[in-house]
Amino acid sequence: MKPIKIISNQKKNHIKISYSPTDVCNYSCDYCFPGSNAGKYPYPTNLNTVVDNFNHLFEHYKRNGYKTIELQILGGEPTLWPELDEFIIRLKSKHDFIASVQSNGSRTIRWWQEKAQVFDKVTLTAHHKEVSLPHFVTIADTLYSTDVYVEVSVCMDSNAWDECVNMVDYFKRVSKNKWYVGTQKLEGVIGTDYTSGQLEYLSHSTKRDPSFFYAFRMRKNFSINRSKVIFDDGSTQTVKHNQVQINNWNEFYNWDCHVGLEMFYINPNGKMTGSCGSNLYGLDYTYNIYDTDFAEKFNPELKTTQCPYLGCYCTPETRMTKSR
Repeated sequence: MKPIKIISNQKKNHIKISYSPTDVCNYSCDYCFPGSNAGKYPYPTNLNTVVDNFNHLFEHYKRNGYKTIELQILGGEPTLWPELDEFIIRLKSKHDFIASVQSNGSRTIRWWQEKAQVFDKVTLTAHHKEVSLPHFVTIADTLYSTDVYVEVSVCMDSNAWDECVNMVDYFKRVSKNKWYVGTQKLEGVIGTDYTSGQLEYLSHSTKRDPSFFYAFRMRKNFSINRSKVIFDDGSTQTVKHNQVQINNWNEFYNWDCHVGLEMFYINPNGKMTGSCGSNLYGLDYTYNIYDTDFAEKFNPELKTTQCPYLGCYCTPETRMTKSR
């Protein structure tokens, strides 16, 4: 039984853009993906150009029928970018979009109190070698008390398994606020080192759901995490989170993929690709969000791309619509 098609239940008129404005990070986790903390691109140097080009990017998708734009800010550690809040505020002055950030939660509690309202969603990633658990919980509770939706994701290092599991249990036990707690499988460096028992634990990545009313109020506009896998024998299975990877269903070479139609990635160097590095829109060249003539050049037909890689290891992209 092999998968022949994956259908995302993300809204057809919803685009999720993941943007890494920097590859600088104050952590040095050995399991992070290559280049994530290389420190080569501190942060964008011309905010006016960046804002203007993102305005053009958003407008192009809107002209092509997209109603909802979700901009996810990644890193490195994105909260180190001094102009992060100004960037989002200026974009929101012209566009109604969902602003989310993925952070290691290392900034001060005061920083989060001052900046929280800029974001619609914050995903806090917990790293066992670096995290201060009481500080981390205080930040999550601070965000929970605002109109920001907060999730906590524990990076599960197979070489420090018990410590990571204890972190999950700590978050569930200590905070009186019922925010989401989940686990994240690590790919690449140690991704193949998990035992069968560890993989079973990871196959149920949600360790605590948020309270129903909180989730209903806060999550309704975010991209959906479930997809349907269709197999060559006609059977189907609904999957969520990292189940495609857990089950080794992530080989999509030569498949038609909806990267660029449902989501895509902007690298710290400004290049617009899939998280895997594939070009978008079926083209043999790559757009760059930092080009001064971006607004003149960027006018592509939004269409599928043929997957050039043997394996897909970005959890959201494994659930993206694609077919043989």
